[in-house]
Amino acid sequence: VSSMLRFGAVGLAASATYIAVALLAAQAGLLPQRANLLGVAASTTVSFVGHVFYTFRKDGITGRYVLRFLALSVGVYTLTRVGTHAGVTWFSWPYWLVVFAVAAVIPPFTWGVGRFWVFR
Repeated sequence: VSSMLRFGAVGLAASATYIAVALLAAQAGLLPQRANLLGVAASTTVSFVGHVFYTFRKDGITGRYVLRFLALSVGVYTLTRVGTHAGVTWFSWPYWLVVFAVAAVIPPFTWGVGRFWVFR
């Protein structure tokens, strides 16, 4: 249970980073997909460092963790890209709503893959 609480804290920090960066980038004039990419890049950094040292309490960063986390990040980026495209293009949702919807879906996916594969 405690790793889930720590994951939640890191996830909140990563989600807040994603939301802030994606919305600020869009407000600065970037298209939604480019704003999403910047948000994902920023939140991925927060997520990786937080999960290595806080959530899963590993002694350090290893090549295995980096490679597996990069694979997870590609999956996360793919999900956010598809979700952003679907929300903005197919459903005509406002971008801010898409950002929050994406931020709500990603954490459970990330926890499962992180817990059972990346940091195992």
